[in-house]
Amino acid sequence: MPIVTQCTAPGCKTLTMGAFCVEHEARVTRVFVRGRPWSPAAASQSINSAMTFSPMMLNARKGWAQREAARALR
Repeated sequence: MPIVTQCTAPGCKTLTMGAFCVEHEARVTRVFVRGRPWSPAAASQSINSAMTFSPMMLNARKGWAQREAARALR
C-alpha cells in the first residue's frame, strides 16, 4: 500500500496519509476522568498574577531600600 492515497470519502479527491483527509476524519472526543486540565493560557495567567506585587509589598520594598540607602551614608 502506498503512503499517500486519495481520501476514501465519496467525492473527495484530497491526498492524505491515512484513510480519510482532515475534513472527513471523525473528531476525537476526550473524557477527562479527573477534570479538564488547564489550558496554556490559564496557566500563564495564573503565573503572571502570582508575580504581581501588592501595594503593601511595594511599600515594604521601598522602605527597605530607603533604610539601606541611609545605612550606606553612615
